[in-house]
This record gives sequence, structure tokens and C-alpha cells, in this order.
Amino acid sequence: MGRRDARTEGIQAEKKHRQLGQRLQAILASIPDIIMEVDLNKVYTWANAAGLEFFGPDVIGQEAAYYFEGEQDTYSKVESLFKGDESVIYVESWQRRRDGQKRLLSWWCKSLKNIQGRTIGALSTARDITDQKKAEQELEERDRHLQELVRIRSSELERTHQQIEKILQSAGEGIFGVDLQGRLTLINEAGSRMLDWKAEDLIGQDIRPIIHAVRPDGMSSAGEECLIQRVLTSGLPFSEAKAQYRRKDGTFISVEFTGAPILSGDSPIGAVIVFRDITERIQAEEERWTHVEDLEKFNKAMIDREKRIIEIKEEVNRLCLELGREPKYPIVWE
Repeated sequence: MGRRDARTEGIQAEKKHRQLGQRLQAILASIPDIIMEVDLNKVYTWANAAGLEFFGPDVIGQEAAYYFEGEQDTYSKVESLFKGDESVIYVESWQRRRDGQKRLLSWWCKSLKNIQGRTIGALSTARDITDQKKAEQELEERDRHLQELVRIRSSELERTHQQIEKILQSAGEGIFGVDLQGRLTLINEAGSRMLDWKAEDLIGQDIRPIIHAVRPDGMSSAGEECLIQRVLTSGLPFSEAKAQYRRKDGTFISVEFTGAPILSGDSPIGAVIVFRDITERIQAEEERWTHVEDLEKFNKAMIDREKRIIEIKEEVNRLCLELGREPKYPIVWE
């Protein structure tokens, strides 16, 4: 009875072992990654279905180096595994596929030991990363190309910025830019000088209440009446407007200015104002008008004087006639 039970248990154990082996083989066959086993001489002793598909059925018994493509240091990188190293070592190696194509495989390698703990070889899993590497290299190349384009474009923009800055700073007119909130974003040297402000004290400030645009009649141009605000709201330019700008010390200068929107697509995102100080010109015009008025007054006075002289001469002639004498003054009317 005891022998029969032992025999039955042995059969069942053998059956379970066989089933376990079949299950393991099914698992290994379904794994898409290549799995290869080599002995201490680095000769392939076992391969899963993916390994046989890649290298071919005659891979068993071949040394691993037989499939190497080009010179490589794969052996030196994994040599420690054959001396008992417990680490998992990653290497990339160019291998020859069964159809002769050169493919790049990524390997994860670990030492293989027997029941007694003695190293008998190595077990490795591998994956074909040729297409992945190619895509990565193409992506890196595109990235390098893009970076080069960005560098070139940045250099061009920097040169353009420097040229614009030189133009702004060399211009005789005052130039300033504002954002949609009226905050100053730039002002050139001429503009700073005319307004008697340092640029750093104005940048970021709402320029409108600072310069306090005033109409020629002395009324404040604020809100909808402010031409700067009108440009920001409408996105339309204006030209040759006149106003008075307040300087830092509270005095005013007469200015003639134009404005244009800064557009993003069709929407205004700011404005640029160009202005010139016409205070001296207006003063000169006022002086000329004063001189003209003085001349007109003088001319009128001369005409009135001439009329009075004629009237006196006529009176003298009349008296001469009354006395029976010849008129003393000939009267010529023009």
C-alpha cells in the first residue's frame, strides 16, 4: 500500500512538473523580447522563440561574438557576470540578424548559477531598438537644427533690436511706446530729454497722467478725449495733433505728435507716439503775429495822421479863399 501511494505521488509530481514546464515554455514563447542563455565560454545554449526568430535556429552552439557587427567591447562590459557578479548589466550591441541585416539590440544581462551557487553562464534579455534609436537620432538632429535656427533667428532679432535702438536713440523726435494699459514700455533719449524724465523712472508707469496731456485751450485731455487712449481703443493711427505735455518740473511744452497702434493680428496691443517740441516755433509765430499787429497799429496811426494833415490843409485853403487869396496847399487825392 505504501509503495503504491509513493508511486502515485511520484506520477502526480512528474505530471505537475511537466505541466509547470509546459507553462513556462508557453510563457517564454509568448514574451516578445529575445531571451538568450550562454555558458562560461559565451556559447549560446538556449533561446526562446523570439531569439530563434531573430538569430535563426542554428544559433544554439554558436559563440555570441559570431553575431557581432563591427568592433565592440560587449564582452569586457559583461565579463564580471562570469565571475559571479550579481548585478544586472545593460549594454547596447550591434548584431547580425538571420537575414543579414545589422540591428542594434539593447541587452539586460545577469549571471546564471546552478543549485550549488556556482556560475555556469549568463541569461540575457534583448530588444531590437534600431528603429527607436534612428527615431531618437532624427529627433536629436531636428532638435539641433531647430536650436541652430533659433540661434540664427535670435541673432538676427538681436541685430534688428540693436539697429532699432540706434535709430530710436539717434532720432531728434521724442518717441515712446505704451501697452494697452498706457504703461510706458520704451522711450528714447530725445523723449526723456524733452520731458526731463529719466527713462528708468517712467518705464512701467501709466504715461498719460504723468505727461498730463493738455489741449491748447488748457483743458485736460483725459479718458476718451486722450488721443493715446483713442489709438489703444480703436487701433487706428492719427497724425499731426497738437497738445501740451507736462515736464517733470511742472512746466509745459507745446508738442506736435503722431500716434500709431502696435497690432497683433488685427487687435491693438499698444501704441507708439512720436512727438516734437514746437514751443519755440509757437513762440516765434506768436512774436511774428505780435509784430504784424504792431505794424497794423502803426499803419493805422499813420493813415489817421495823414488824414488829419489833409484836413488841416483843407482848412487853411478855405481860410485863404475867404480872405481872397490863392489856396496855399494843393490837395491831391489818391
